[in-house]
Amino acid sequence: MHSTPLHPGLSRPSALPWYAAATSLGVGLVPFLVTVAVQWPRSLPDDQALWFSYASFVANLVFRTGVAFLIAQWYGERHDCLAFRRPAAVLAIFALGLLCWLAVQMGVTTGLLHLLTGSIPLSIASALLSLLHPLIQALGVWLSWLVAATLMRKDALPFPPSRVRLRTAGLVAWTVASAQATFLPISLAMIAAYTRESYVLAAAISAVAMVPPMAAAFAGAWMGLPRDLTRIHGGRLLAATIVAAGSTALVLWGLLLGMSRLLSPDIRTSPLPATGLAVLALAVGMGAYYVWTVALYLGVTQRAAA
Repeated sequence: MHSTPLHPGLSRPSALPWYAAATSLGVGLVPFLVTVAVQWPRSLPDDQALWFSYASFVANLVFRTGVAFLIAQWYGERHDCLAFRRPAAVLAIFALGLLCWLAVQMGVTTGLLHLLTGSIPLSIASALLSLLHPLIQALGVWLSWLVAATLMRKDALPFPPSRVRLRTAGLVAWTVASAQATFLPISLAMIAAYTRESYVLAAAISAVAMVPPMAAAFAGAWMGLPRDLTRIHGGRLLAATIVAAGSTALVLWGLLLGMSRLLSPDIRTSPLPATGLAVLALAVGMGAYYVWTVALYLGVTQRAAA
């Protein structure tokens, strides 16, 4: 079996996942803007609770936007619906589904919180709900897109194969951004306490600090992905990111243990080891994403060459 070569004029990927991501972002902005309108006039610029709320919303927006993109691309590849005759109708149904799920999610979260607080402390219940929140949100995005694509399936148009190497590497970087954004409220508090600066500056430092790990993951995935990749292969993508992140964490943990035993206390407290470890972490991360992307996309490369 021989792979069909890509036509030069058919190398542009579908824009539908971008529209889905923008729709999900717009729906997610609704509770954020309502919260800002209510809290901002009553709060001080350095109100800790206010900035924690903002950080949580940013993490939420980063996650839901990428999930919508991933689901629209992945579902479209598997069911041949990366384009529609009336995309506005698909996106309108998708937005309506997200709004309905937002109401359902609020009710489910409130009910679970009342149920859990009857047997465990409020702090533990909130922590458990924070872990379940991304899963509930991803389920809502998937169900909303499934309903929209199913209702408009007769409007689906055949879309030619297109190169998605850049898009796949971008999704890998998004997984890193989502993981970092999850811990954004904690890092915001730590930076503000350590630097004794305003939360505005702490938020800026946190945002800048997210860029190098994302760039390292993107570069590693980009180098490891097949050049003429025409499908993102969502399962392989998620597996590569999880295994690469886990292996990177294990290597860095070992390095930290080694440094703590080999270096004297005076050297450990100086900025030089921390800087060296940060550079090494980026290199290890890039290498891990490269190795595991090559390993998990090897079957795709072999089938394309057959």
